[in-house]
Amino acid sequence: PSATAVPSATAVPSATSAQTIFNTASIWDVSSTVDTSACANKFVPPYGLVQITPNSDGLAWHNTVPEDYAFSQVADRTYTYTGPNGLGTGTVTLTVAFTSDTQFTLSQTYFSTAEPECPHVYTQTGTFQYFR
Repeated sequence: PSATAVPSATAVPSATSAQTIFNTASIWDVSSTVDTSACANKFVPPYGLVQITPNSDGLAWHNTVPEDYAFSQVADRTYTYTGPNGLGTGTVTLTVAFTSDTQFTLSQTYFSTAEPECPHVYTQTGTFQYFR
């Protein structure tokens, strides 16, 4: 009797092997923070799950506010947005710096139209959850 050839296993690349946080929409969990400013009107920035979607100009940030933030890349792994906040109650500067493929730091300065002279300054962290 002769031996019967058995097909060998062929490596098949995983569909997710090419996904990175810089080419695929991903979900992140953003930490909560407290307002320690001296401002009379306290403000708690959005926290919880956000979707970050890379695009040719930078990335889109979708959280619980009605409008997405359009971030522009300013350095390697660092993006910023400056403009109206998503609720239309003031202006905000957001800077997200990816410290790894699973973590980021979000720096935020918010000026309320009710108290334009009083900055609310926050630092939050984000942890990667999954690709969308």
